[in-house]
Amino acid sequence: MGTDKSENNLSRDYLDRWIKPGDELHTNIPAIIGKNHPSYFRYQSHWSSNTDGIQIIADNSWDMYDYSDLRVVSSDYLKLSTLSLSYDFPKHLLKGWRCQRLELTVTGSNLFTLCDSKLKGQTPTQGGFTTVQLSDRPGFSCGLNITF
Repeated sequence: MGTDKSENNLSRDYLDRWIKPGDELHTNIPAIIGKNHPSYFRYQSHWSSNTDGIQIIADNSWDMYDYSDLRVVSSDYLKLSTLSLSYDFPKHLLKGWRCQRLELTVTGSNLFTLCDSKLKGQTPTQGGFTTVQLSDRPGFSCGLNITF
């Protein structure tokens, strides 16, 4: 059995791609055109001209789609990055343990992010033309501070 290539999976958006003539009236997601298709050369690279000559802005139609404003979503979000709670035990409880101070700390990071559902699990802080970055997973830690 082969290795998992989940990073090569396509977005579900591509289910709504151009498939037959006339689909361009209902979708803005490009067709999948293989290298053997007679029109493939038209979609092989995308460029624009500027004062310095020709500038490649995408290597293929999929990159052009990924770099377009069609995939831009609202940047409004609310994120709880870190929450830390500490509790100092009362001194009268510590007398039998021969310690002066006992503090318990619980910390959580990346507890939640509220953002546009169109991000589909991607972090709202991702910027530029980079690979997809998924939201950070929550993490938890516990600490105990004892002073004798």
